[in-house]
Amino acid sequence: MNQPSRAQLKVKPSLTLYAFHLRHSLAEGSEQVREDAAHLWEQCIQLGKELHIDKLESLKSKIEEKAQEKQFSDKHSLVTLELLGNLQKLEFFVSPQANSPQYSAISGEIYPYRIHDTYAIDLTLRYEELVDVTQLSLLNPKGFLLSN
Repeated sequence: MNQPSRAQLKVKPSLTLYAFHLRHSLAEGSEQVREDAAHLWEQCIQLGKELHIDKLESLKSKIEEKAQEKQFSDKHSLVTLELLGNLQKLEFFVSPQANSPQYSAISGEIYPYRIHDTYAIDLTLRYEELVDVTQLSLLNPKGFLLSN
């Protein structure tokens, strides 16, 4: 019985990333936000540009907008905060690129939150149809999903 070669294997993959970045030091208190606290959101902007996911590109500004509306107080510094308020998560769908037939439609969810002194994100990316296993790396352009 012949087994299919790697180039012939088709899958419908899903990739979930859980990323964390320190917002403030517990020793300094919750009012002293680290200079690089927004690094996680800035990385999301770059990944959004690479994958053409508008909601990921605009995530930082959406979080800032919700934070201004809610005006989080110190009493919230030691609980999990839904950074998007009642939205909780953003769902997205990206059509295949017209000029790149090797791409498939991508969908997923973005769930940013804060746990105590740390910003976190739960990001899920999935292809909407079966794709060749050789295309799996397209979910991670330029190695964005590697730890820094």
